[in-house]
Amino acid sequence: AYPSNPHRQMRLSAHMKNILSRGKWALKNKVEGGNEGISYYGLPSSWATNILLPDDAAPERRNYYGLSYAGELKLLKVPGSSSHLRRIGIDYGFFSDDTQSSEHRFSANQKAVIDLSGQALDLGIGGDFLRTELPENRFQGLRLYRLGAEPSIQSSYRDLEFTIGVKVGAYGRTSDSLEGGKNGIYLLPDLRASYSFVPTYFRMFAQWSGDVSLNSFEELVKGNPFISSARIDQQISRRTWVEGGMEGRIIDPLRFRAYARFTLADQMPLYFRLPGELPNMGMAVLYDDMDIGSLRGELNYKKADWDL
Repeated sequence: AYPSNPHRQMRLSAHMKNILSRGKWALKNKVEGGNEGISYYGLPSSWATNILLPDDAAPERRNYYGLSYAGELKLLKVPGSSSHLRRIGIDYGFFSDDTQSSEHRFSANQKAVIDLSGQALDLGIGGDFLRTELPENRFQGLRLYRLGAEPSIQSSYRDLEFTIGVKVGAYGRTSDSLEGGKNGIYLLPDLRASYSFVPTYFRMFAQWSGDVSLNSFEELVKGNPFISSARIDQQISRRTWVEGGMEGRIIDPLRFRAYARFTLADQMPLYFRLPGELPNMGMAVLYDDMDIGSLRGELNYKKADWDL
């Protein structure tokens, strides 16, 4: 229909960062805002099926707006103390489009460390809260949350370093337009180990871990700007993965990393176009369970000194 110019996309963003440091603490601030506009006549699936649009067809236009703030307070260890608060962080974001859809996102987390005779006990606690209003959608006043703790202990024996921990918490999803809701708890492993065959030059590593994430309107749009707010469903995703590999450096500025990962994903978001929809009606979001395998290799050149 319009094969030479299927769509246009423009992004405009600005951000500001600053760090305030006073004695034993440092405060890092980041403010970011932006706009993304897209204009298109049809989606790839409509071009593939040769659906023709009339000559006077108007393109679909959408604009997205975002504003966010992230703050992180870091504290240094107090001499003579066996425990200290390492970090406190907060994150707030607002996202909207020109159909009066809006989303508020808030998260907070803290990390404390306790020294236990050479081992480090990490105590991490955090939470995420999300509220979305989509006027064109059947889900009104959608709220998602996650509260969790991530205790772990780090230790070493000669050239072997390892971390033993768990990720435990609760999550939920409710809506003003739906009766009841969905709530649950999760318990995921957080096991990591690495062995240095040649310190700073070659080591093997392995990990068994997972996470729970809230699928926000903003993240779904970043994944595919052609989705329609009328066809969005927001679920809570959970992943568990096992990975192992090697990393090191060949010479001082040249380093490498190679690993394999296998992931079990529950409620993973996928994008598709509903059958029978007009070409410019946007795409929808579908959730499904998936098994994902991946292999990855990296080769980096860096002049500055570094340690594994």
